[in-house]
Amino acid sequence: MTKLLALATLLTLAAPTLAAPPKKPAPKPSVKPVAKPGIKGAAQMTGGAIRFGEIFALKSGFTYQILSARYSLDAFECYDMTAPATDEKLLILTVAIKNNRREEDNYFGVHSLQAVDTSNQIYETSQSAYALRSQPGKEFGPSLKPGQGLGQGGIDPLEVVFKMPADARIVKLILKQGREGTSEEVLRFFIAGATEAEAGGKPDPKNLLAPLPHLAEKNALVPPGQYVPSWTFQFKLTGFSTADKKGDEDAPEGKRWIFASISIKNPMHKKQNLYEFTGGGGLRELTLIDSDGERYPASYLLKAKRDEDGDGELEPGEEKSYRVAFLVPKDTPFKSARLGASQGHLYLFDASGAEK
Repeated sequence: MTKLLALATLLTLAAPTLAAPPKKPAPKPSVKPVAKPGIKGAAQMTGGAIRFGEIFALKSGFTYQILSARYSLDAFECYDMTAPATDEKLLILTVAIKNNRREEDNYFGVHSLQAVDTSNQIYETSQSAYALRSQPGKEFGPSLKPGQGLGQGGIDPLEVVFKMPADARIVKLILKQGREGTSEEVLRFFIAGATEAEAGGKPDPKNLLAPLPHLAEKNALVPPGQYVPSWTFQFKLTGFSTADKKGDEDAPEGKRWIFASISIKNPMHKKQNLYEFTGGGGLRELTLIDSDGERYPASYLLKAKRDEDGDGELEPGEEKSYRVAFLVPKDTPFKSARLGASQGHLYLFDASGAEK
């Protein structure tokens, strides 16, 4: 009897343990996908597709219109002077705005624009990159009366600029404003020539970007006498000459001087120092190239008629002549010359007659 009671007590105590269901493993925390930098993987803002030439009313109270767009190597005079460096270019949009409010003045504040290239790199610009052609370099921030506009009719163009690498290909423009009366946050311009996959939307044949001039291409030869832009200047090649002396100084044995004669013009509305062209040592980027592809860097920028350093300032619209001096081996036939401002775009010129 004692043994039976002990066994019954043991079974009673063990029963809850035997009856308890096995515990479920704790659920693993969910992992949310991480958006990649740039546009890929990121949620797009609500927006509409727009075309060049179309006028639309924005939530800011302005109407806005992109009239045209072009790539350029010319410096752009705005509040933040913008010039393309050696391996860069500019994208310039011509736009028009108008105060759409009926009874009150309206300040044109930040209407930021973005340009997006084939690799989803974003180039952004804001109010400081706008400029009226008649007021280059002036800070842009007008307060317009009801119905008053800027940039209409092409009388005084209103432009806005982006800077980007020379090989960038833009496939989309984004205006960071939505249309009035809609839930849109942005407006998108899908560029002609892009694929739908590149642009993220259907390209519009009206949204054309005018290309750089042919002479800006890497291996294009610029004819003598034709002006080309470089940094904040324009210049042209007028010819070559050769000499065994520079002033009273004889060239080293087996060497001679070749001079590329150039004319430099200041197209800006403010004075420029010629140092901005030579760039202090940047002349070494200017080269003569022989038939074997060997390069010979420039040594000096000299005045046109005297063997003195080219220096000083150029007034707005002023033009002066100079010579770029190269010390090279005698009897070496040359193929081309690579010339330009030290910080700006460099161009190729035919130098096949430079040894004569």
